[in-house]
Amino acid sequence: MNAEGALPRPGRRRFAWLLSAIALALGLAALSAPTSRAASCELRTTPLFDGGGYLYDFGGMALAYGAPVGGGSHGPAETPPGPVATKDAWREGWGDVRVYPPGASLQAPAPETRYAGAEDGCAFALGGQEIAYPVVAMQGLEVQHRWYVDPGPLGGARILTVLRNPGSAPVPVTVVQGDPVQDAMGLGSGDQTVSRATSDGTGVFSPGSSWGVTSDEKGPGEMPDPVLAHVWDGPGGAMRVSEVALGSSTFLIRGLLYWDWKVTVPPGGASAFISYEIQAAVPGRDRATEVSQAMRGAEAREAQSPASLYAGMSAEEIAATMNWARPAPTASVAPVGRPNAATPLRLDGGASSPVEGLPQCAAGHFAWKADDGATGSEPVFSHLFGPGRHSATLTVSNDCGGSKTAETTFRVAKGLRLGGVRLNRKAGTARLKAIALGPGRLTLSGRGVRKRTMAVRKAGRLSLLVKPSGAALRKLARSGRVKVRAKVTLKPAGGAPSTVSKKIVLRAPVR
Repeated sequence: MNAEGALPRPGRRRFAWLLSAIALALGLAALSAPTSRAASCELRTTPLFDGGGYLYDFGGMALAYGAPVGGGSHGPAETPPGPVATKDAWREGWGDVRVYPPGASLQAPAPETRYAGAEDGCAFALGGQEIAYPVVAMQGLEVQHRWYVDPGPLGGARILTVLRNPGSAPVPVTVVQGDPVQDAMGLGSGDQTVSRATSDGTGVFSPGSSWGVTSDEKGPGEMPDPVLAHVWDGPGGAMRVSEVALGSSTFLIRGLLYWDWKVTVPPGGASAFISYEIQAAVPGRDRATEVSQAMRGAEAREAQSPASLYAGMSAEEIAATMNWARPAPTASVAPVGRPNAATPLRLDGGASSPVEGLPQCAAGHFAWKADDGATGSEPVFSHLFGPGRHSATLTVSNDCGGSKTAETTFRVAKGLRLGGVRLNRKAGTARLKAIALGPGRLTLSGRGVRKRTMAVRKAGRLSLLVKPSGAALRKLARSGRVKVRAKVTLKPAGGAPSTVSKKIVLRAPVR
């Protein structure tokens, strides 16, 4: 076992020997910075298959430094369900993870930068398809690495790295997935690894892509390793990958594959990152067909549902995921009909959903805000709006960090309407018909009109007595005719007033 705790691949032995000789001759000791061997986890002997039937074989091997599964293969298994029956090619493990302090060299790390699990510290979950490695203290953070071999229908295995900050100060780190150090074997890459495709179509592994596909060149007569898709970012994430490398600036070293995120974990908070490894091997081992299959696998992962992406993760871990979109609720408000200012308007957001298919996100939170400052926190929001045009927003959030907002606009009619007028020429008064659309305090006033108030207990029709007063009364007595303006106001309890005016010509016999 080499200094990094990984078994050397036979195809690299001559290259590794040559590199070591050159490094010794030139004094480039930093290329193979020694580390002490960490404790290992004895894994299960039952092989795991993904949704495409590809083998991720634990093989009963010891796991050094927490490098995840011993899986991957030329084709999944010697027995079904795999489409290709060949030997396992990646038993040394792949998916190495490292956590560096800011500014540290990725190529010459200290031993404490590499995730290292404890003896017998592994646990299995999700029907035995997930292996969870121990929580390890690194760079002031609590770090855990988990692999989930998805049994279907999508292929591949999910790599989850969770970093929690137990301290009271933010912690900046660089999280690295893959092989920043020669012969680390974390993703099985090396001098024979080449790019076959990337999501941006350039074929160049860079932060401009969200996934890339590789294969390993082989010599005459050698069985090629399977084509692999590596997915490091999903759509809609809050953070894109900081660096993606396939190759090295160091001479004679080609093919190192890794990517990293530069993140600051807030005090008392967490950050999590998800990536995928997807195998592709077909009968006959046609490379072009395998590359096409791997590309389709990566695209399927990019388009997967939140229920698939976040299977088995806690609400806290989902909310902490930085490089994929958090599962968003749906937010909708039912049509409001014909509201008026005397009746509370019932805004119904009950058709909204926190997140379907993710029970850990099922606790939804509702936040209403009306343009007049009123708020609510239930699915249904009841509020008395004043007359005029209004808007209200509903924000639905969940414990998994997602939120969605819907807005509705509507026009609110006044709380009462005025009808016809019936004159009483003998008394010099009039009866004004009105319709109150809800309960409240009604006031009749206006220029030349005697003021009066009354309680309206429920919606209904009213007959209001209009009597002249002051100068209007004297004019009516002199000339038998006077024009007044009746102003009717309905003020509902807790709501805004509605006022409607009407000009009335009162008549009376002249004495």
